[in-house]
Formats: sequence, structure tokens, C-alpha cells
Amino acid sequence: MSKGAETKREIKQQPEIWKETLERLREISSELVERFHHLDYEKLVFFGSGTSYYLAQTAASTFRHFTGLETEAAPSSEILLFPETYLSADDKRKTICCSFSRSGKTSETVKATKFVNNNFNLPVYGFTCYEKSPLAEATEFTVKFPEAKEESVVMTKSFTSMLIGVIQAASALETEHTIDSLPQLGNGLLGNYFKLAKKIFNSHIYDRFVFLGGGPLYGIASESMLKLKEMALETTEVFHPLEYRHGPKSTADKETLVTLYLSDSGCEQEVKLIPELKELEASVVTIGEGLSESVEKNSDYTVELSTNLGEFARTPLYLPFAQILGLQLALNKDLDPDSPKNLTQVVELAED
Repeated sequence: MSKGAETKREIKQQPEIWKETLERLREISSELVERFHHLDYEKLVFFGSGTSYYLAQTAASTFRHFTGLETEAAPSSEILLFPETYLSADDKRKTICCSFSRSGKTSETVKATKFVNNNFNLPVYGFTCYEKSPLAEATEFTVKFPEAKEESVVMTKSFTSMLIGVIQAASALETEHTIDSLPQLGNGLLGNYFKLAKKIFNSHIYDRFVFLGGGPLYGIASESMLKLKEMALETTEVFHPLEYRHGPKSTADKETLVTLYLSDSGCEQEVKLIPELKELEASVVTIGEGLSESVEKNSDYTVELSTNLGEFARTPLYLPFAQILGLQLALNKDLDPDSPKNLTQVVELAED
């Protein structure tokens, strides 16, 4: 098998898997509504490790938007080591925790789930691709994504499929089924993303990659950063868009490729960053909805999403760009993203 073949296959599978995910979620829609909307709780804490932590970040932003509830996201290890930062035994408000793990075996996440149960007596809902796993056994309720199981070490379709589950769970009461168009939209975008990645690397060699995203797109930008680091061993960074102006831009130059995930809420200010980046000689990729003529003119590369979906509902569509960028960059460097350096599919801590 050629290098990266499995990773590429799973990236390209995503729209098909999203369709399966949505069909299956409809079968349990009443239970999702009951679990996430009919209970008298006021706060949700999401946690996971690695990619799943970035999923937790996106989930927290999504649930706050759709439900108005207080939300937080944390690495699983922080729940274990600094629980008082996120949880309080004296807090009389009802809190529900949600843990994410593709395999359901990630040590920190499974331990954090049991820790929350045993020390705070709080319910934990799990999101995982494996029906029978330590995480599924430890959680009160588990949303399962068996169709998104992966052979690859690097998470791709599992992230976006679980994210679709999050969006569906968060929006189930008032906007049910509004994300049914995601699979078709994803099919159209994947081809554009593959062509764009080749075009980018045919035109220039970069040694620094920066991803910018705000609000619901910060977790997506963070995961994008990780994809290039995992697959291609590249120097990558992530920032909220306007934060890049405060110090980090000192490293920008003609060898820097900046990808801006343009939001709706922050668009007016975020677009002002593009000409500033161009003055620093960085190349800019802008991906968003309803891109203006000035954005098209000032950016080196653009992708118009054209979804008619809200900024919280269309988040899965941004990420495949970085997945494909990481894949193409790895292959250009004669690396095999199917066997990334120093990584395994499941990360487990040594037992005490």
C-alpha cells in the first residue's frame, strides 16, 4: 500500500460517514433531546485528550450557543490533576460532564470519567466510536459513532463525525435536521481542498503554518494545527485571529502560510487582518461563508463555503482542508501519515 493511502481514504470517506451518522442519530433523536435538553442542569463540562480536547473546545462553544448554558472545555488530565478549576463539590447547580475518546480507551479520559463519578457524583455522557469500551462502561449515557471507526493513527473522520453528533445534540430542540446538507456540501468541498493543497505547494515552500479561528472555529483551528504537526512534523501554531497581532506576528514572513477560518460574528474585524498579514509577506488562505470581493482580492487563496448554514452548524466543513494539507505536505516530504512518528492510535498511561 502506498504511503498515506489509509489516511487519504478516511479523509475522502467523511461525507459518506456523515450521512450515516445523521441517519443513525435520527433514530436516537428523542433520547438526545431527553438527555441534553429536558434535564434541569445549568452547566456542562467537556473534556478529552489530544484531538478530542479540541473537539471538546468546539463542543463547549456549540452547546453554549444553542442552549445558553454555561460551558467549559478541559484536557482530561486537567480534570484529574486540577479538578477544582472546573468542578466544585459545593456547587449546587446541576452539572453534566461529557467525555470524548475515539477508542474509548484513552487512559486520562477514562480515569477522569471515573474520577468525576466517584469524587463529585456527577453524571458523565460519553462520545466514542466503540460501543464496547472502558469509556462506554464508565459513562451514564454514551453517544456512539461506530461508522467512524478508523484504521489510521491520526484522527480525521472520527473528529468530524463526533462533531456532527455534538451539533445535533446541541441543536435538537429548535433546529433539528438543519445539518442534513453537510454530506453533500462536504462532497463538493473535498475536491476543491485537494486541488488547493496541490496548488499551494506547487507555488511555494513554507516552513511555518499558522491557523486562526475564533468562537466555534478556535477548536477547529487548534485541530488543524495538530494535523500538520502529526502528519508532516511541521512547525505549526494556532491563535484567535486578532491575538495573532499581539506578538506572534513577529515571526511571520514569506515562508509563512496563514489559514484564516472566517467567522460570521467576527468577520468585520477578522478581515482587517488579511492586508496586515500581506504586508508581512505571509501567504493567506481564507475560508468562509459569503466572502467579500476585498477578501478575494487580498487573500492568496480563498474557499467560499456557500452553505447557508449558521457558523456553528457548518464547522465540520472547515477541517478537511487542514487534513488534506497535512496529508499532501507529508507526502511531499516522503513521510507516511499512516505511520506518524512517535504516535499510536491509543494513548494509555502506565498503571500505578
